[in-house]
Amino acid sequence: MTAFETPSELVVPLDGSKLAERAVSVAGSLAARFGGKVVLLTTDWLEARESALEYLQGVAATLSGVPVESVVLGARDVAVAINSFVRTRPGSMICMTTHGRSGFRWALIGSVAEEVVQIADAPVLLVGRRCAPWLPADLRVVMCHDGSSGEDELVDVAAGFARAAGAPLWIATVMHPLDVESAENPRELFAPVVARLAGTGVETRTWLIRSNYTPGALVDFAEEHSVSMFVMATHGRQGAARVFVGSVTMGVLGNAPCPVLTVRRTGA
Repeated sequence: MTAFETPSELVVPLDGSKLAERAVSVAGSLAARFGGKVVLLTTDWLEARESALEYLQGVAATLSGVPVESVVLGARDVAVAINSFVRTRPGSMICMTTHGRSGFRWALIGSVAEEVVQIADAPVLLVGRRCAPWLPADLRVVMCHDGSSGEDELVDVAAGFARAAGAPLWIATVMHPLDVESAENPRELFAPVVARLAGTGVETRTWLIRSNYTPGALVDFAEEHSVSMFVMATHGRQGAARVFVGSVTMGVLGNAPCPVLTVRRTGA
């Protein structure tokens, strides 16, 4: 994933739980903004395809102003089924909650969401448990920049999303209070990102946040500045799943008041 295309479909995986349904309003809002449609997706977990379809149609009735499609898949490996489906729908974007009916209460991110982030061939927008009701009139998109290699992928996706949504893009970096060099030369810290964004037509602003705990600082920043969405990177395919997602991204997902668009760094 190295670029962002305006999604024509927002695919929302559901499992019958109210937690999973929290992603529906987010997808509906984005579909209206992008001129796309919402695809409500589930497997035949209700033991009968008719019952599952009836459930999806009931959820679809809560949306207005956007076209909605309901799809029931006959598959048990949910994450693989989701990815197989989006592969057949070019221009789709996955919008799902971090937890459903099978999630552990104390886990920061559920196993299905975690696997989808790992394998998905489409952008994945995650809605955490503490995400506030989400119907913003104006989007404020924040890209979390850490200066690591592979940042170009993150910048391209963040800029593409902001441009498609007609939103400004803020670039936020959390700096340890004892990092004197970065404090004295903040322009150098952001220079590669600013250079890559030059000519994209995206309105940008940089923020240097001083804190010794990055996830907490970003969550506080989101609450203070009414952030609509974070764009954050995951790691490459090496290591265990939770290392894949990354400790900072995990920490933000568990507490952020807004959704998080994840970007897989394929070259990591």
